[in-house]
Amino acid sequence: MRKRREAERIEYLRYLINQQRLPTGLVGLALSYLPYARLLDLQRAEPAFLSRDHLVTADVTNLCIWRDGLSLLAGATGDASTTSKLLMRVYDHLELLQRRALDADERDPRKYSPVIPGHAPPPPETTSSGSLAVVPSLEEFKRRLDAFTNGQLRHLNWDNLFLAGGSVVACLLPEADVDPALWGQGDIDLWIVGLNPHQARAKVSTVREVYEQVRRAQSESEVCVVRTKNAVSICTRHPSRTVQIILRLYRSPAHVLGAFDLDCVAVLAMPRCLRALTTKTNLMELSSLRTLSYSCEFRAVKYCRRGFALRVFDAQQLLQDRAKGRDVHPGVPLVQADGVALAKIVGLQFALDTLKAAPEKKQTNAGEPDKEAGDGGAAYDETYIPYGPTWDGPRIRRFLERKQARERAQLRQSGAIASVRDYAPFFVFGASLDQVTNHSRAHLHLPFTLVEQS
Repeated sequence: MRKRREAERIEYLRYLINQQRLPTGLVGLALSYLPYARLLDLQRAEPAFLSRDHLVTADVTNLCIWRDGLSLLAGATGDASTTSKLLMRVYDHLELLQRRALDADERDPRKYSPVIPGHAPPPPETTSSGSLAVVPSLEEFKRRLDAFTNGQLRHLNWDNLFLAGGSVVACLLPEADVDPALWGQGDIDLWIVGLNPHQARAKVSTVREVYEQVRRAQSESEVCVVRTKNAVSICTRHPSRTVQIILRLYRSPAHVLGAFDLDCVAVLAMPRCLRALTTKTNLMELSSLRTLSYSCEFRAVKYCRRGFALRVFDAQQLLQDRAKGRDVHPGVPLVQADGVALAKIVGLQFALDTLKAAPEKKQTNAGEPDKEAGDGGAAYDETYIPYGPTWDGPRIRRFLERKQARERAQLRQSGAIASVRDYAPFFVFGASLDQVTNHSRAHLHLPFTLVEQS
């Protein structure tokens, strides 16, 4: 049924193009809502009309690629066989990963705007076009990934496990593009994919397998395990990284990658990730910017610092209209229209200006690191876990104990709880996996199982 509807839409678009019943810009906008694979089909079927009127511009292609991820989350492409077609094996398509400058359409300030001043992509004349945007071979990537993870996952059974996020991008980029000061704090994020809830109950043993792999090189006293509603994090002594296992079920790797808010962290990869790697630019639409959570905003700033510019469709026109006192949505309160997006643009500008000279993680006056979001597509872990040369399992546990003590005191002071016994923490932690799986005050008293991602 879905394929028939898509075929009907394509046929109608052909009619509109042939009869020229709609302005070119409007047809282009309609094309951007097609699945990317269907847009390619249409380009092959109607090359003369599309090229004559310049209907498939960089704008159309980029928006189409960007919306593919949204369609996954909305369930428009639910089955794994369909979603797998959205993914590309990076090392089967190296010809698509030649570095390039943004083209004229992509640089047009009326359509895209650098959100963060001074962090736009380099001009065309300074871009080493033609050079590879990634390390040249799969073997080199695997070597770097093993070094990045400190061998923690070397013997892991990868059936129905999926690694994605900033850790993969750090190993994929050429060494010259990876500043250790900016990439050295990343977690290792693992997802469980391709299982139904019944199968997943048996697969919970995967969490223990990962735990044993990580603990193998450490004594148990050096381990800290943190559990929140949707994730289990296993922390050890530096330089071993925190391994985070997401306790949500995803139907396929494409559904995991579709949930990422920034293009460049979606690696297997989706087409939007290939574009981000070759242009060092993340693209976003205003509607998406309005709904960014704190963790997503921080990731946007963080990846700007790592060399990935952030550009927003139509942001420049919005800023100009606001500066001239013109309201794009007359009669609608600012916060309900584009005011939220505008405020976030200004906020991102301020955040990067504040942090540009600072290290990746700062220390507060109390000697505790400030909160920073991870690389994943959502805030799966709702508590900050410190990482660095001076942190090990026992010190992390003491840090989390103080955090919970402050939270209990604040809740009692506000009258939200009558006594300490009424306190229900949103995370639990311990020196072993058993301590958090059998914890009597686990988050919302949820059983230790996987939950299906809607």
